Amino acid sequence: MIFLLRAKAKAGNHRDHPLLAFRSGREAEKRKWPSEMITESFLLELATRFRKALDDADKSKWGIQFKHFPRGSCGDVPEMFGKYLLHTYGIDSFYVCGWSTDHTSHAWLECGRLVIDITGDQFNDEDQFRDHPLRSVYISPDRRWHARWFPKQEKSPLGKMLRNNAAQCNWAWGAAYRDLAAALGRTPAATRDGHDC
Repeated sequence: MIFLLRAKAKAGNHRDHPLLAFRSGREAEKRKWPSEMITESFLLELATRFRKALDDADKSKWGIQFKHFPRGSCGDVPEMFGKYLLHTYGIDSFYVCGWSTDHTSHAWLECGRLVIDITGDQFNDEDQFRDHPLRSVYISPDRRWHARWFPKQEKSPLGKMLRNNAAQCNWAWGAAYRDLAAALGRTPAATRDGHDC
C-alpha cells in the first residue's frame, strides 16, 4: 500500500515507481504486481523507450523480419517487448494475433484492460488505414482499431508462450533482444536451457 501511495503521489514522475526499482530477471518474473500499479502512463513510458531503442538500433545484423521495420516485424516485436516486461518488471501479458477478412495479420500485447501495440504504424501508408492511422506506440483500453481491422483474434499467455518456444524465439530474435536489452541498460540472463528467451 505504501508503494501505491508513493506512486500516486509522484504521478508523472515514474523514476520513483516501485516497478522501476525491481529489475532482477527471473526474480522479477516470479513477482506479480497489483494491476492498479501497472498504469497506462507507466506502460507508455516503457513502450516508448523500447520503441526508441528499436528505431535507433542497427537492424542490419538481425533477422530479415526487421529489414523494413516496423513493417513485417509485428510478430517478433510484441514477443520481445513482452519478454522485457516480464523479465525486467514481472509484468505478464497476453500475445494477441489478429487476422483481417483479407487474411492480413497483425500482433500486439494486451496487459489487463490495455492494448499495447508498438508496430501498428506499419499500416499507416496503406489505403484502407490512411483515415485511421495508429501511433508508433499505442497504449489504450480502446480496442476499436484492432477489432475493426483484425476481427479474428487469438490470445496466448506470453510467459507460457516464451517458455514453450524458447529455442525458436532465440533463433528468431535472440540477437535483437540482446542488443535492445543492452541499449535499455539491462543484460539478459540465460535460462536453464542456455537460451536467453
